[in-house]
Amino acid sequence: MKTLPAYAEKPELAELLDKVPLLPAEKAAEPQTTCVTGATSTIGAHVVRRLLRAGHTVHAPVRGSETTADVAYLKAMPGAERLKLFYGVDLLVEGSYDAAMVGCASVIHVASPFYLTGSKKNLKNKLIDPAIKGTENVLNSCSRTPTVKRVICTGTVLVACCDFRPSIEDKGWTVNNDMWYGDCSPTDFPYVYSKRAAEKRSLEIAAAQSQWTLTTLLVGGCFGPMCAPNGQGVVPMFQKYIRGGLFWPACPPMGFPVHDIRDVAVMHSLAMTSDVTGRYITPQKWGTFKACCDGLKSDSRTSKCMLPFFT
Repeated sequence: MKTLPAYAEKPELAELLDKVPLLPAEKAAEPQTTCVTGATSTIGAHVVRRLLRAGHTVHAPVRGSETTADVAYLKAMPGAERLKLFYGVDLLVEGSYDAAMVGCASVIHVASPFYLTGSKKNLKNKLIDPAIKGTENVLNSCSRTPTVKRVICTGTVLVACCDFRPSIEDKGWTVNNDMWYGDCSPTDFPYVYSKRAAEKRSLEIAAAQSQWTLTTLLVGGCFGPMCAPNGQGVVPMFQKYIRGGLFWPACPPMGFPVHDIRDVAVMHSLAMTSDVTGRYITPQKWGTFKACCDGLKSDSRTSKCMLPFFT
């Protein structure tokens, strides 16, 4: 079997990743064993890291094998002696997550594809089906595991609202936990459609059983230092498009809800150890495309890219 070289975290990276200290509620929580799906994703990796720091045992089902470089950084995380990896899982395969959930008190379901465009066939096969059927399969595995009593699902605030234009005229306009954005389909806002359909399905499955409780966190765009060294994920993809001239020569006066990825991990950690149930929009603020461009413009490494002159 091919052996991967050991991955060692640089101290300056570890300092950035662990900048947000553990909260008193996290320190006081009883250690438990939890399963985190999507552990190699941008959000999932930070959730795994946070839970390990808080003293929990984490089961991390991943798509790759033991020889996949994508998992090396997980093994190098502080507290990795309490991390157990389960290889070769597939969102579309019923029962694929069963083994990873054995002995777990909770499950944090992060895994869900992210695509904005593509052919109808690819969007169905790579985005919509894994989101909906994947949620079904993961939650069915929860129901087959008697120790699982709590489930946290990572959703998106765009399912609550994907059109923020009313705020232009009404400065008091707000988005709340009870809102659902319905103007989406497999061809119009397919990502939002996939997350909306998956969340609706999770509510149906949760309502049909009494073994575990469900909490859904509606997060925004997640930015900040990445755990993975391979430069994959939504943030590097977004930066790539901006550096390539997406907003050149002018940047539209638009934006989206954002927050620090490390804060998102905190919210998952608190949700896992609390008794709250239901649907919650996590604290976030409005970030503009111009602010993203200005950040790249202020860095000498990216200042000469095709960034906008004006908005």
